[in-house]
Amino acid sequence: MKFDADAIVPFPREQVFLAYRDDMPRAVSYMSAVNAIEVLEVEDVSPGVRRYLKVWSGTGDIPAALKPFLPDGTLRWDDRVVWDQSAWASRWTIRAHAFPEAISVTGTTSLVAISGGRTRVELRGDFVVDSRKLASLPQIIAQPLARTAEAYLTRQITSNLATTSEAISRLLREASENARTVV
Repeated sequence: MKFDADAIVPFPREQVFLAYRDDMPRAVSYMSAVNAIEVLEVEDVSPGVRRYLKVWSGTGDIPAALKPFLPDGTLRWDDRVVWDQSAWASRWTIRAHAFPEAISVTGTTSLVAISGGRTRVELRGDFVVDSRKLASLPQIIAQPLARTAEAYLTRQITSNLATTSEAISRLLREASENARTVV
């Protein structure tokens, strides 16, 4: 299932880029559906290109059909992302901890400078749940479960963009206010 979502962050693209790339774990305090972001790996691949492996933990209004597969009620996923400052964009893949062999999420995040020193964050991606790879479940259960998971998680990803963009806006606003206070 293809998905796309856009959000506006009222700060210049360079600040937004650096915040998305480097400060996402600090923005968690402003996100209601994300409990933690743990950075496991960081690598500067080339000038302006940085690769991350992060583990996200979140909660939300999880459909009843999915709850038995999340014993502690928490969604967890690995986020492998490469940020390229020359393109003002990232390429990412997400691997869910529940049914990692069956769930595939890939996409891009692009940051576009717009008037007034603002930035449009453009999220584009593809989300697939392959019911045939839910080997531990009979297909009569796996197919509807896959459709439920795909629809729910696609909604979560797109709504999380708005929440994440708001969290980054708040983080940048707070940093800006602190910088003015220090001067």
